[in-house]
Amino acid sequence: MPHLAVIGAGNVAWHLAPALETAGHPVTEVYSRSLNTADLLARRLYQAAPTQHLDFRQSPAQVFLLCLADDAYPAVLPQLRLPPGAILVHTSGPLPTQLLAPYCPQFGVLYPVQTFSKARAVNLAQVPFCIDASDAPTEQLLVALASGLSQQVYALDSTERQRLHLAAVFANNFTNYLLHAADQLLAAGQLPPTLLQALVAETVAKAQALGPAAAQTGPARRGDTEVLAKQEAWLQAHYPSLAGVYRTLSAEILKFYHQKPI
Repeated sequence: MPHLAVIGAGNVAWHLAPALETAGHPVTEVYSRSLNTADLLARRLYQAAPTQHLDFRQSPAQVFLLCLADDAYPAVLPQLRLPPGAILVHTSGPLPTQLLAPYCPQFGVLYPVQTFSKARAVNLAQVPFCIDASDAPTEQLLVALASGLSQQVYALDSTERQRLHLAAVFANNFTNYLLHAADQLLAAGQLPPTLLQALVAETVAKAQALGPAAAQTGPARRGDTEVLAKQEAWLQAHYPSLAGVYRTLSAEILKFYHQKPI
């Protein structure tokens, strides 16, 4: 089993590093710009050493797993110093595989299709992992790493993975923003957020069971332009920043189901 060094100690590393160790891949080092942050993750592992340095030329690790925010790669990659025979792997959805080519002859991607937070446990066995690699032996290694975490392993090139990540932004990030907007509306009226919990749960379950297009309901789906106009006017008067969001989404639903604008 290859030894790993984890570069980054944020949300993704917090979940992947212990899971990879449990699957039989020891982590030798954890890097973070903050030694305290690196130490917090290292304490969740068996014998990993925290470090603030990117010179890994003396590391016993064979695989160097980059778990960084996408905008951190340009600063970190040029500073990396790796031992001979190292394999460099990133975990990003939108970043191309070839980003790593100037820094290591063998490289690849191990991208988990999930949202991670340190405060919430995730069952990685239910998470799809997408891989890509510079060569066949590296691909085989990444398949082995991913298969130790989940049975859902997909080989996707950079273009396919970028499309998947964009879809994930709609499904996760935008949905989360809309749920936050709903919470704001309820809180302003002194209504508890629990009023929407059953609705949200059924919305997701129904979309997965029927497909989102068949599961859609509401005034835009019905083509009820009178209700749409009243609600948009109310938002414009009280929450103008949400009025534009409401209009854009309603217009898209109307166009899809009725081929007409608001």
